[in-house]
Amino acid sequence: MKTDFRIAAAENRTIGHALLGVALACAVVVYALSLYIFSDYWLPDSGETAGAAARPKKAAVVHGAGGFDFAPVVQKPLETVEEVLAATLMAVEVPGRKSNQGLYLRVDTAECFSLNGMKTENSRWPGRSWPDFAFEPIPTEIPHTPEVCRITFYKNFEARLPYPPLPMEIGGPLPYCAMLDGSIRLEQTIAVGDEFEVRFATPAPLAATDEIDRVSPTSALLAYGMLDTLEIRKIADGIATAAVSPVETVFAIRDFLEANGVYKADFKRTTELHPVQEFLTTGMQGHCQHFAGSVVLLCRLKGIPARMAGGYFSDFYSEGRYLVTGAMAHAWAEVLTTQGWKLIDIATARTPQGAKDQQPTKKVPTKEQLQQQLETNRQQAVRQAREEGTAERNPGGVHKNELTEAQPPGTVVPDKNRLEQHKKKQQEKQQQEEQKKQAAQKSAFTKMLKSIFAGLLCILVPYVVRHHFEKLMRWLIKMLTRRKEQKEEEPVPDEQEKLLLEPGLKLSAANLAGLDLIELFASFSQLMEERGHPRNDPETAAEYFERLCISFNLRPAQGRHAARLLEAELYGQKSHTPADLESFVTTLRQLLSKVS
Repeated sequence: MKTDFRIAAAENRTIGHALLGVALACAVVVYALSLYIFSDYWLPDSGETAGAAARPKKAAVVHGAGGFDFAPVVQKPLETVEEVLAATLMAVEVPGRKSNQGLYLRVDTAECFSLNGMKTENSRWPGRSWPDFAFEPIPTEIPHTPEVCRITFYKNFEARLPYPPLPMEIGGPLPYCAMLDGSIRLEQTIAVGDEFEVRFATPAPLAATDEIDRVSPTSALLAYGMLDTLEIRKIADGIATAAVSPVETVFAIRDFLEANGVYKADFKRTTELHPVQEFLTTGMQGHCQHFAGSVVLLCRLKGIPARMAGGYFSDFYSEGRYLVTGAMAHAWAEVLTTQGWKLIDIATARTPQGAKDQQPTKKVPTKEQLQQQLETNRQQAVRQAREEGTAERNPGGVHKNELTEAQPPGTVVPDKNRLEQHKKKQQEKQQQEEQKKQAAQKSAFTKMLKSIFAGLLCILVPYVVRHHFEKLMRWLIKMLTRRKEQKEEEPVPDEQEKLLLEPGLKLSAANLAGLDLIELFASFSQLMEERGHPRNDPETAAEYFERLCISFNLRPAQGRHAARLLEAELYGQKSHTPADLESFVTTLRQLLSKVS
């Protein structure tokens, strides 16, 4: 009974181990299928799978006009054409303009004095109210000059479009949104090679006949905050004492700053005062932001609404284009009139050497050099983005519902070829989007099929295990038993060969004299018979040896020599030598190795 109990316990353990193995196998299969099916969700994307979301890339490096922080500016003069080409941010074509005219490109404005500079609260709010922008037709009674321009970018630029005031129509590759701070926000940052077209209205300069617009006394355009000090009030009261109109007051403030201010681009703060307060009270040294901020403050103290504007000013003219570099970043003041914002710029702040200075001929690149530089910059940007893993464009941070589609290139500045190219690009873009959509649908369908297959498999495997458990156990036990039998049936060294042959085969020639060759040959014949090479009844020993030698590619003479030695032993002729005995044993050893 104890023996039967032990047998039953052993069988139960075997069945338990088998059941555990089947369960583990099923778990591994389901886990592997889950990894394969849902790899699109939690495994890193390869970048080549259709329909897979692209991995987020690092932000691309972009250039911008900076802010209103009154920081010192260090400018390195451009001495050669190569330096000018390398520093060029954009080129602006304005048909009909003369080379001695400068070009202002507004980027943004600021209306609030901060602790150490100026800032705006309107950069987050979209709006098109006149007189910030002129997207609607300008009334005929307002003096302005309609013009068009084409802006080509040679470097990646921020998601704000530099434009000549006042924009009426915009064309380009990106949707835009006009903000209340005077900036034109884009859907994405500008990339090398992008071209924008702007139809704009250049307002007439501030004239004595203009009227300053009225705003609420609590408006940010009249606020001066912490800068309302007795010292600054005294300076403001001493300006425009003979002015009879607000416009004359503005002119007097401009003349005062031009006469007393000293332009110094690398001016550094020496006190804890606000930069504008320090400028007006400690020597009036500073750069364009100091002059513009002083105009804004003095105008507000006189009750005139004003703000600071920033962007670029360029008088670098080259073959019908204004070239703009980072060193041309500039700030100026704007006062609000009944006919819109009018620009007030202090001459010493704009050009320290004077606006009339001409660029040396060696600095001016040709049209072909500009085109070649543009292609070089475009290729370099693509290569750098690929090597560093950066995005071509960064998001502009504007909601899609607030964006306005720009006009197609070639419409604002009439150009049939550019319009056709734009249409062709749009068609290619639509085709690519359609292909992406089809790839996404195909990927979703494939994923659905995989999910269905995995679900069926997860149901089928437990069903088979549950309803065919006995068959699976029998099959598993049968396989285990077969492996055990195969292991037990592995060949073992033949005891007879070990007892009878090995002693003789290992003897040296000197010890073979007393060896019983007949007994050795009998053992050899029995082993050969077990290995499928028996000796035939009428076959003599010599014939048997000769046949074996021929069968195993040994010399027949060797077999005959062994047979003669054996016959001599059989018939009592012991005239063989130790060398003969060694040859006989060698023959047996070779035949056995061939059989093995």
